[in-house]
Amino acid sequence: WRKTLLHLPMSEIDEQIGWSIPWLEGMLTHPEHDGYWKPTEMSTEMVQLKLPMQHIVGYYDFFSRETVGNFSRMQHWSTDLATQLRQQLILGPWDHGSIGRAKVGDVDFGENAVIDKDGENLKWFNQYLKADAAKSPVVAVPVRYFSMGDNVWQEAQTWPPQGFTPTPFYLHSEGSANTGAGNGRLDYCPPVTAEPADSFKADPADPAPACPVTEKRPLIAATWAPVDQRPIEKRNDVLVYTSEPYTEPLTFAGNAQAKLYVSADTPDADWVVKLIDVHPDGFAQNLAVGILRGRFRDSELKPTALHPGEEYEITVDLGPIAAQIGAGHRLRVDICGAYFPLFDRNPNTGEGPFGKETKIATEKVYHDAVRPSRIILPCRE
Repeated sequence: WRKTLLHLPMSEIDEQIGWSIPWLEGMLTHPEHDGYWKPTEMSTEMVQLKLPMQHIVGYYDFFSRETVGNFSRMQHWSTDLATQLRQQLILGPWDHGSIGRAKVGDVDFGENAVIDKDGENLKWFNQYLKADAAKSPVVAVPVRYFSMGDNVWQEAQTWPPQGFTPTPFYLHSEGSANTGAGNGRLDYCPPVTAEPADSFKADPADPAPACPVTEKRPLIAATWAPVDQRPIEKRNDVLVYTSEPYTEPLTFAGNAQAKLYVSADTPDADWVVKLIDVHPDGFAQNLAVGILRGRFRDSELKPTALHPGEEYEITVDLGPIAAQIGAGHRLRVDICGAYFPLFDRNPNTGEGPFGKETKIATEKVYHDAVRPSRIILPCRE
C-alpha cells in the first residue's frame, strides 16, 4: 500500500489500485474552488430550507468544520426565522466512526462522553417530524459541546460559545525546534529579539505521517483520532514548540487558528499545524489539526506560486475545539510539511496531481519581534 499511496502522478491512482473512479480526473483537474464544484455547493440553497436540523459531529471528524459551519449558517442566515430557532449542534470528542463512544483512538474520554446517538435522533424526529415544525417548541439549548480534558458537557446558545477571548500563544526557539528534543518553546509573550528562524526539509518521498505507523495501524489505516504523537515528533522534519507545565487549568472553546510567517525554496509547499495536549506522563494527545497549501494562501480560486525565499504571513484554520489543559499538562504546537495520507502530499513543484516529479522543500518558520508567529485559542475570560 505504501508504494501505491506514493505513486505519481496521483491521477493514475485508480489504475494502481485496480478500481475505476470516474470522478477522479474531474476532481483532480479542479483543485481550485471554481465552477466545477458549483453543483455540489449547498450553502446558498441550504439557507432557503424550512427545516429543523440536528447536527451531530466530533472534533476529530473530517467533517467537523463543515458540520459546525452548516449549523451556524442555518442558525444565523436561514431565511426562515422558525428554522433559525430550531437548530441543534451536539459536538463531542469523536472521529467519524466513533460518534457516541467513550474510547476514541488511544484516549478514553470516560462514560460522560457516551451518548445514545440513535436516541438523540429519535427524540428530535418525534419532536419535529410528527407535527408542524413551525409550531413545535424552539430549541432551548442549541449547542451542547464536550470539553476534552475535564471531560464535561457544556451548553451554549451558539457556536463559538460566548465568554471566550482570542488569546495568542507565541512560538520561540534558538533556531533548533526540530523534534521533541529541540529548543522550541510556547508562551504568552511575543518575541522581543531577533530570534533565529526554524527550518525543516519536507521530502515528498518521505512525507510526515498523519499518525504514527505501527504493526496494528499501517499507513493505509491512518486515523484522525487522538493517538500519541511522540513517535512523529522524533522526525527532524517536525518542529515542536512546548509550553511549561500549567499550574492552573487552561480552558478554551471555539475556533482555533495559527498565524505563521513562513517561506519555502520551492514553487509550492504545505504547512501542517497540530495542537497537542502533553499529559504529565508525556503522552502527546493531538487535539486539532490544520493544513494550508502554499499556492492557495491568498485565494482558493486563484492559486499563485511561492517565490523562493520570499516571506509570507499565512493563516491555518485549526477548526472547532473545546478542551481544558489541566494542571501539570503542557500545551504543544507541532509544525511539519505533510499529513500523509489523510491529506495528499504536495510534490512541491507547483505542478499539482498530474506531475511526476517532486522537490524537497526547505520550509522556514519565523518568530521574532517583526514576525511573531503564533496560534490563537479562544480562552475562557
